[in-house]
Amino acid sequence: MDWKQLWEILSAPDNVPIIALIPLLAFYMERKVTERVRAQLALGDEAPPGPAATIWATLSGQSRRQAEAAARARQQASRPEHHNDPADRVEGAG
Repeated sequence: MDWKQLWEILSAPDNVPIIALIPLLAFYMERKVTERVRAQLALGDEAPPGPAATIWATLSGQSRRQAEAAARARQQASRPEHHNDPADRVEGAG
């Protein structure tokens, strides 16, 4: 298929409205994804696992609770730990 054939197909009167909707669809999808990412970031550590983690858990046979616990464990493991500094410890506490 060459560019002329592609243009003939895309510019056919039946296809013009569909082609015109593609940028509109892309705009609103990008906007929705941006809103969702901002909402997830605003939740911080309390954010539930994303859809990919839930799907992976289902495919691997884990329950949703196991998937959420594994996601939390991965988040905690990826955070730097500051409480191991000996200067921060108080003697006789505990």
